[in-house]
Amino acid sequence: VTAAATPEPTAAPEPVGELRSFYDTPLLSGDGIYQVSLSYDDDWNVNGSLVYKTDVSTGQTREFYRTDDWTYSSFPLVTDTTLYLTGPHKLLALPLDGGDPREIALGFDASNWQTYLYNDRYLYYLTISTAPFVATQGLRVDLQTGQSEPWSIPTETAAVMGPVGDKLLTYRVISDYPIPFPDDSEMSDALLQNSSWEYDLNDLSTGKPVQKLLTFALNGAPEDGGRVFYSYLGRCGEDLYFTAEHTADDTKAVTMSALCIHSDGTQEELGIAENCPLWALCQNRELRWIAAQDGSLGPITIYDTQGNEIGHNGRTTDEAYYPVCLLDDGRVLLVIGRDAANDDIMRYAVMDADAFLNGSTEYTEMEFVG
Repeated sequence: VTAAATPEPTAAPEPVGELRSFYDTPLLSGDGIYQVSLSYDDDWNVNGSLVYKTDVSTGQTREFYRTDDWTYSSFPLVTDTTLYLTGPHKLLALPLDGGDPREIALGFDASNWQTYLYNDRYLYYLTISTAPFVATQGLRVDLQTGQSEPWSIPTETAAVMGPVGDKLLTYRVISDYPIPFPDDSEMSDALLQNSSWEYDLNDLSTGKPVQKLLTFALNGAPEDGGRVFYSYLGRCGEDLYFTAEHTADDTKAVTMSALCIHSDGTQEELGIAENCPLWALCQNRELRWIAAQDGSLGPITIYDTQGNEIGHNGRTTDEAYYPVCLLDDGRVLLVIGRDAANDDIMRYAVMDADAFLNGSTEYTEMEFVG
């Protein structure tokens, strides 16, 4: 009898589709923005979940899906073909073309994990508690089967900011002492004083850092008469942008600036100096404008990716709109408040980009049609 040939091992399926950060805002896929809210009966008892779609081409918001299960997160995951509602023990896959939903069981309690990345095939989690006081762990879930496996990520990782080309931008703790730090508060404080934050590019398959980008002390990098702390702002291609928060030791006054780390590793200060927060306005998840708004929440100043001031919107403190991104056609997408009948649902509007940059406050509200 001839022995049967040993089958070749089956390779694990490779990621399919664009890798996205869970923190991309808004959750825009194609021509739609998707939001999830709880639904209520006449006595205001929770009786399920609702998914609404705002169609940016027609300017209308309507109900997309309704379920009597209210355990799903209010933050959906949207790929090019499917919307996923995430619950502690299952996922619900809703085809964007209106096909039948599919329930995917999870073999773990997802309430102990935080979603960071996803694509058409996988969902990537980190533990809710991360370094330096907890050893960070990663988990990768197959969106077809619900099966999970470890996602290799350094235990000192505090956050994964998102994909940059074929790598990941991560934020981790650098310390001479092993992670996690001890529970003893005095010892931990001493370790924090002598440890650093570091932004790195990591290999997606191995999880290992391959390029150091920016390192500074956990309590801020010393500079003349103060300290500076860096936060990730966004990417344009493989150029990475960070805000720098400069705090004076004597007056505690704060000044914000912006730093670009180019794909070749060179660093460039953009010449922006504001006494208010900076935020990114992206198009297709790439940074296009840098926005600043003073403490009065009035006018908005807009800079390009080279740090040039390119516009000044005339918003006043009486007007409640806020720019969140640029649409594919170049219009500015605005949040203008919450729906009167459902406080979980944002109301959106649009404004022509040139009009926005030239000071206009006239927008077109998207219609809620139920």
